[in-house]
Amino acid sequence: MLDTLLDTPSFTIEYDPARRCLCTTWRGTHDAAAALVRCNQLLDQARLTQARWLLNDSSQSLDGWYEIAQWLALNYFPQLADCGIWAIAWVNARDWPARTHMAQMLALVERPLLLDTFDDVEAAYGWLQTLPTPAGASPPAA
Repeated sequence: MLDTLLDTPSFTIEYDPARRCLCTTWRGTHDAAAALVRCNQLLDQARLTQARWLLNDSSQSLDGWYEIAQWLALNYFPQLADCGIWAIAWVNARDWPARTHMAQMLALVERPLLLDTFDDVEAAYGWLQTLPTPAGASPPAA
């Protein structure tokens, strides 16, 4: 059962307390300013929930990420790791420009320790369930 923490037309954050997993859904185009606001909201929720896993669904996201792609990779992802996010399952955008910018950005990420990309939410969620439990975290429930 997912708890909805934030729900807007362009962005949703949900939390699965049994799995300690945050689930985000990005919809439409996000300029740099809007994306920064959403990223900070996600950081706040990562701190509050002490989540260990993140399922990031950008399948409905459109182009606009190129403005902050490097910042995401080099600054934002380490901040997520500092909050305790240990693994991220990233669902690729179906929009080719957005998908290209995301692939370039994800190639630069060094933290969190585990990151993989997927073409659908089910595969991403399934991957998260196969991961070993990080030190100090509860395992994902089956």
